[in-house]
Amino acid sequence: MRFQKLKNPALCLLAGWLTLLAMPPWGLWLAAILGLSGFYWLLNEANNKKQGFLYGWLFGMGYFLPGLAWIGNALLVEGNDFKWVWPLAILGLPVLLSLFYGYAGCLYTMFRRPKSRWILYVFLLVMAEWVRGHIFTGFPWNLFGYAWAGTPSVLQTASIGGVYLLSLLTVIWCSTPALLCDKLAKKHFKIITASLVCISLLATCIYGRIRLNSNSTVVRDDVVIRLVQPNIPQHAKWNPNELSANLRKLITLSQPEGTTDATTIIVWPETAITETALNATSVQQALQDTMQMYGADVYLSTGILRSFSEKNQYFNSLTTLNKDLETVSNFDKSHLVPFGEYIPFKDYIPFKPFAFYNGFTAGSGSVPTKITDGFYFNPLICYEIVFPSEMKTATNKAKSSAIINVTNDAWYGDSSGPRQHFAMTKFRAVERGLPVVRVANTGISGIVDPLGRVTTIIPLETESAQNGALPKPLERSTIYNRYGELAFLSLVLILLLLLFRDPRASQNRRNI
Repeated sequence: MRFQKLKNPALCLLAGWLTLLAMPPWGLWLAAILGLSGFYWLLNEANNKKQGFLYGWLFGMGYFLPGLAWIGNALLVEGNDFKWVWPLAILGLPVLLSLFYGYAGCLYTMFRRPKSRWILYVFLLVMAEWVRGHIFTGFPWNLFGYAWAGTPSVLQTASIGGVYLLSLLTVIWCSTPALLCDKLAKKHFKIITASLVCISLLATCIYGRIRLNSNSTVVRDDVVIRLVQPNIPQHAKWNPNELSANLRKLITLSQPEGTTDATTIIVWPETAITETALNATSVQQALQDTMQMYGADVYLSTGILRSFSEKNQYFNSLTTLNKDLETVSNFDKSHLVPFGEYIPFKDYIPFKPFAFYNGFTAGSGSVPTKITDGFYFNPLICYEIVFPSEMKTATNKAKSSAIINVTNDAWYGDSSGPRQHFAMTKFRAVERGLPVVRVANTGISGIVDPLGRVTTIIPLETESAQNGALPKPLERSTIYNRYGELAFLSLVLILLLLLFRDPRASQNRRNI
């Protein structure tokens, strides 16, 4: 009897873990069929809303606990006095994120009806994805749509409706086998759904293949990007005894390879330097000497920590300097990491590290930023790259040529985290039709073309600097760039209308 009570909860955990295996770096999307179809069957076994909540929450724990365990690595960095918080770090976020699927499971058991329960399942699961990506600043990590990061043809669908559209299609595709085995679903509904799934899969692959074949990677001949990944261990990054060596490494890696007539943009990672260090005479001289080695024009775009002590303000910024070290542009990170770069409700948290942490001040958001008359870019710092709608890509004055994303994944070591982080840059490129230049202190640095193809890469935990040709953006703006999530929201609305067509469901709503 006890085994029977524990069987379904254990299977919910397993279903969540199987679904996780579809995410980067594993990419086993067939496992998502077992996970999402299995979860549908398990929810149908739930007898009441409490059990539905438990099943949904356990599915989330199976998905998020192993999927986000890498976050705890940040507390294991040498010299950290708060390693004892590690269990809380690896449990806290999964517990909270799993609530979204818990409530989805609860609502499912409250409103399921034989004729429409599969539609309800798809609707609630996708809305749980969307809500967790937006509420309380959002955390859209490992959305189901990211399962297609390694499938270039399917990935192209993001140009129409973004990663949320792909998440919706993924839930539909992967849970259809469960629908076909559902004895309570009508035969004609199964036939229509299976036909639509086959058509949508085929259409997605054909659209993606045509798009890939019609848009080869075309690079600019007037701009060269120099990616600088210093691979500085996190415990050494702010060690006073290591700061000079760290800066020397960055400057040495920035020296030119050969000669070029093109403008070179050297990109350093997030928080590569502080404002104080940049203003030091010796550092300025070394930087100017290096930049003078370039025969043509050269710029340095670097992550920098800026501070205004009189206002008690600190900024995580991306600043671009010319060869005379004059500031050409500056961007302050706007989407800050909760509990990393600021503490929500810190005045109400009686915990010493929180109480004395001032955090960063948010900037005004990413807009096209000028380096030269022919080159505007959208800056994104670290975590900001995971948000599909984080930036504005066009203004009345200029159109972006690229996205530049700087980050520091050294906190997380050789884990799935940096690999997932890099995979998300492919989606931002496809959604916006823009190349992405990504530079990490360590992590994965590289250049991604507007169709999500990686053209230059520096592997994880590798000290290197590479020159990379910059792909041109697509000539025509993508549907997603023009209309955002309209395609996704339209399909969600259709699902909602199909639910309202069930007369028994309508009667239930009138009785509430």
